[in-house]
Amino acid sequence: MLIIAAPIIAFVCWRVGLSHKIEARIKAIKAAGYPTNPIELDAWYPRVPSEDNAALLFQSASSAQAAPGKIPPGKDVALPDYAKFKLPARGEAASDDLRATIDLTLEVNQTALDLLHQATKRKQSRYPVNLTQGFNSLVPHLTGLKQSALLLELEALSRIDSGQTQAAVESVEASFALAQSLSDEPILISQMLRRSVHQIAFRSMERTLNRTSLTDQQMAGLSDALGGDEGTNGFTRGLAGERAMGLGVFPGTGRFDSLANWRSSSTNEQIVFRLLQPLLKATGFFERDQIFCLDRIKELIHTTTLVNPGAAQMAETFDARQMEAKTGYYVFSSMLLPAMSKSLTRLAEDIACRKTALTALAIERYRLTHGNGLPDSINALTPAFLKFSPADPFDGKPLRFKRLARGYVVYSIGSDGTDDGGVERKEIKKSTDRLLPFDITFTVER
Repeated sequence: MLIIAAPIIAFVCWRVGLSHKIEARIKAIKAAGYPTNPIELDAWYPRVPSEDNAALLFQSASSAQAAPGKIPPGKDVALPDYAKFKLPARGEAASDDLRATIDLTLEVNQTALDLLHQATKRKQSRYPVNLTQGFNSLVPHLTGLKQSALLLELEALSRIDSGQTQAAVESVEASFALAQSLSDEPILISQMLRRSVHQIAFRSMERTLNRTSLTDQQMAGLSDALGGDEGTNGFTRGLAGERAMGLGVFPGTGRFDSLANWRSSSTNEQIVFRLLQPLLKATGFFERDQIFCLDRIKELIHTTTLVNPGAAQMAETFDARQMEAKTGYYVFSSMLLPAMSKSLTRLAEDIACRKTALTALAIERYRLTHGNGLPDSINALTPAFLKFSPADPFDGKPLRFKRLARGYVVYSIGSDGTDDGGVERKEIKKSTDRLLPFDITFTVER
C-alpha cells in the first residue's frame, strides 16, 4: 500500500509546488510594480486629461491625412503615395519634379501637419485603447502614425530646400514627439512602431545636419527631443504588457484562458488538443510551461533596463532559450517568446541610433566652438557636450568615430557584432542585399 501511495503523494506535492511557484512569481511581479493581467495592464497605462493629451491630436492628424491615389479637391491629379517617394541623398536638394510633388503632398495635408505641430505642445499621451481585452485589444490608432512621420520628413526636406532652418528643426522635433507619444503604451507592437518612427526622425535629422549649420540652441533642442542622455525605454513597458496579457493564455490559470479555446488550421490537431487538454492540465504540463515563460520574460525585461544590454551576446542566449522551449515541450512559451526575444535586438538598434545621433549633435556643437574643427575622439566631447562617453549597446565598447575625407561618421557595430568600419546599410534592391555587412551609422559630410 505504501509503495502505491508514495508516488501519488510525491506527484501531489510536485503539482502543489508548481502552483506555489507560479503564485510566488506573480507576487514578485506585482511587488516590482508591474501588471499581472489585462485589467491591471489597462490601469497601468496612465490616463491623461483630454486637454493635455497629445495622442488625441496625433490621432486626429492621422485621420486628416489625404489618401494617396485620390484626386484632392481643386486638383487635377491624383495624390501620389508619399511612402514610396525616392528622396535625395542626405546632402542633396530635391529635384524640381520631386519638389513639385512634395509641395502638392504637403499642401493637401496641411490640416494634418498643423495638428502634428499642435500636438508637440502637449507632453503627455495616452491613445484610446482598451487593454482589458488582452491580446484581443484593438489598436486602430497605430494606423497612420508612420505616415504622419513620413509627412514630417517631407516637410523638413521642403523647409531645408527653402532655407527655413528653424522650421526644418521644428519638423524634426515633431517627428521625435510623435515617437515619444507611444513611449508609455505597454504593447510590443506599439514599441516596434515607435522604433520605425524614430528611424524616420533620425534620417530627417541626419539630412538636416548635412544640409545646413545649426545654432547651439537648435542642436540643444534636438538633443532634448531625443531625450537628452537618458531617453525613455518603452520596450520595458512593452514586454511587461505582453507578459500581463500572456499570463492569461495558459489553460487552467483561472484568469482569462485565452488559448483554452485555441483554434488550429488543422481539424485533427484541434481535436487532439481538446482531447488531451484535461490530461495535460492534470499532469502540470501547462504550469511548468508557465513557470518557464515567466522566468524567460523576467530575464528579457531585466536586460532592457540595462544601460548597455550587450545585445549581440544576449541574443545568442535567448536563441538558446527558445531552442530549450522547443526541445522541452514548453508549447505556449514557444509561441510567445520569439517575438519578445526579437525585441531585444530592436531595442539595441534603437539605442544605437539614438546614441549615434546624440553624439553627432555633440560633435556639431563642438565644431561651433572650435572653428569648425572636429574632435580627435569622442572622449573630447565630455563633459562639455556629453555627460559621458557613449557605449555601443551591442558590445559595451565606446561608439566608433571615424573621420571621412569630408566630415565624419559615428557608428555602432550592429547586431552582427562585427566592426565593418562604418559601412552604411545599402538600399535593399534584391534579396541578397540583406546579407551585406553594415554598421548602424550617423554620417555628416560637411
